[in-house]
Amino acid sequence: MARKPLNETEREQKRLFDEELRKHSLDALKNIWKIANSAMDAKVRLQANQTFEYALDAEYIDKSPYRVKVNKKKIIPTRKKPSEQEVYSQEEKTLLLAELERRLSNNPYHIVALAIMLEFELGTRRAEILAISNSDIKDDKVHICKQIVDEYDVSDLSKPKLTGYKVVDYTKTRDGDRYLPLTAKAKSIISRIQRINMETGESYKDFLFVQNGYLINPNKLYDLIKDACGCINIPIKATHRIRKTYASTLYNNGNGVDISTVKDMLGHADERTTISHYIFSTSDSKTRDEKVLDALQGNTTSSNKSSESVTNGDKNIIHFQEIKKRKTPSKLRVFH
Repeated sequence: MARKPLNETEREQKRLFDEELRKHSLDALKNIWKIANSAMDAKVRLQANQTFEYALDAEYIDKSPYRVKVNKKKIIPTRKKPSEQEVYSQEEKTLLLAELERRLSNNPYHIVALAIMLEFELGTRRAEILAISNSDIKDDKVHICKQIVDEYDVSDLSKPKLTGYKVVDYTKTRDGDRYLPLTAKAKSIISRIQRINMETGESYKDFLFVQNGYLINPNKLYDLIKDACGCINIPIKATHRIRKTYASTLYNNGNGVDISTVKDMLGHADERTTISHYIFSTSDSKTRDEKVLDALQGNTTSSNKSSESVTNGDKNIIHFQEIKKRKTPSKLRVFH
């Protein structure tokens, strides 16, 4: 049955209805975007993304604040990047920390330099370390439970504007809420920061990192790293590379921290993420080559030492009488 065409009055009513629907839809989408932008659960953000895709297809909006669709078939899988690009070598780390100390000697209140130094001891995300409160530090541990997030003006959905940043009471993922043990060096750095805050009178709520009466802008950490690396002539590696250096140091250390523990320290949900993207060699290429050659050339010596230790250990072993396995009797043909 053919649909009856709309008359002029009906067409005008439909136009007004669509216009009103579009207006309310935009208001609803603005609220959805605000909620999703600060949501802890990835599923909420995914649902919001799908809502925007629907609104885009229905032509309620002409642009989504989320990323555009990507044809996954055209993406070429990339190999794991070289360690030299992803982590600080031992030499680079030593040089950078020395440069930060030099700057602190010139400006004892350089709290951003201390934030970078503490990052090497904690391996947190940049947004997490700047959200640490004094009350989060207790019993030689620090509770990572907050993060800094960007604030946006979404009055125009097609052009969201960054207006500032704030602290929220959750981490990037549910697994990000964690307790990290503090090294002696980490405790020393925290004490220096607290002393600076007392001497300068800096205070904002209970936060550890405060400057000019408010939270430190996260971009200041990268700006300082960029400048410091340039001065000592080493490659610029941002705070996320410090996080990878922390993970790699834990895993490659002689004490052997297992991958599951490294995952927990980083706040990851999956060990595959940790091993695939965060574990690298912190030795330079020359040192790695030397280690490989030492390992290969030292096989005979290692084997002899291993044999000696086993032989000496045999003295303490209680030997029991050997029990031989009974042979299965062959089948006999019985004649009657």
